[in-house]
Amino acid sequence: MNANGSHKIQIKTNPPDPKYPELRDAWKYRSPSWSPDGKRIIFVYGLPMLPDAGLWDIYTIDIDGSNQVKVTPGLDWDFYDDPSFSPNGNKIVYQKGCNLFIMNSDGTGSTQLTYGTLDEKPEWSPDGKKIVFSSLRQSVQDIFTVNPAGTNLTNLTNNPLHNFASDPTWSPDGSKIAFTSDGGLWIMNSDGTDAHYIPFVRELDYSFVSDPDWSPDGGKITFHCFEKIIILNINDIN
Repeated sequence: MNANGSHKIQIKTNPPDPKYPELRDAWKYRSPSWSPDGKRIIFVYGLPMLPDAGLWDIYTIDIDGSNQVKVTPGLDWDFYDDPSFSPNGNKIVYQKGCNLFIMNSDGTGSTQLTYGTLDEKPEWSPDGKKIVFSSLRQSVQDIFTVNPAGTNLTNLTNNPLHNFASDPTWSPDGSKIAFTSDGGLWIMNSDGTDAHYIPFVRELDYSFVSDPDWSPDGGKITFHCFEKIIILNINDIN
């Protein structure tokens, strides 16, 4: 749809499995994300009931609803989530089980990236040199970055103020990361310094924030709060 909410278009997907047509309406969609060229959408699609498929699998589809492709094997009751294209569109980082993996955009060449207790919500930096994600380690959920090769793992929110940091997302220029912690919205530098809480959100009685995202020009942040989508102007909160 357009930014003002007009011209909504439903993308028609193919039946997920012809062997189970009666279950088509029970399948669920989640975690949609654009390809860098704007021609395809990657998403997670699944149903935790089939005896010979994964809980959730990753698909890509053209924006007109054609050319739907399943890019994960869906074996051994795997759980896939939070796929994100690299800036050049050649790679996909995603969650499988409790760890992160990277594969080619056609689903080949999957390699394990992290070895944590629960790693999720990965997103490539705009320059493709780092991946930010949230991780539950030592009973605290923090925001980490790691190189695509799996090296230089860095805890950005190693602070007692952040007991449940999640939903990290890069600013378009890569200089900032917005994230949620204990229900509130925070912004920090990409190296973890100058992390500051956004009190404007609390003042509006938005007591549980999730899924922040920057506008392409970096001037606004959208977030989800109790079935509402809120837009904040960065100039109003700095």
